[in-house]
Amino acid sequence: MIALGTGRVEWDIADVKYRGSLIEVKSSAFVQEWEQSKLSVPIFDIAKKYEFGEFASSRNRHAQIYIFALLFEEDRSIMDPLNMDQWEFYILSTSKINEHFGDQKSVSLKPLKKVCNSVDYKDIKSVVDEIIDN
Repeated sequence: MIALGTGRVEWDIADVKYRGSLIEVKSSAFVQEWEQSKLSVPIFDIAKKYEFGEFASSRNRHAQIYIFALLFEEDRSIMDPLNMDQWEFYILSTSKINEHFGDQKSVSLKPLKKVCNSVDYKDIKSVVDEIIDN
């Protein structure tokens, strides 16, 4: 993830490794590639998973931090996924996800907004650093 000065790790237990922490990045949007009769409801996967390549008997959330990326632009004619001004990010520690959402497999935007505020792209690193340092 460029915002953290690191790249995505392919086929690993989490998307990003940063400062010794594993970070999972989940994205969603109101507008999809296919024809829509109405806007989509943004939903993010938070399901507990088996560790890849392991013979684990239980599922866990392996990352310490989740970054939920929402492409919030609702007008398809001006939507540009490369424009970071059209994105907002919600960042939570896994302990907060466990506390607020338990064994849920997904979370929609409304409950997510009740437990954390959105941040701009430029602020991702400082928010992640703060979570790691605390």
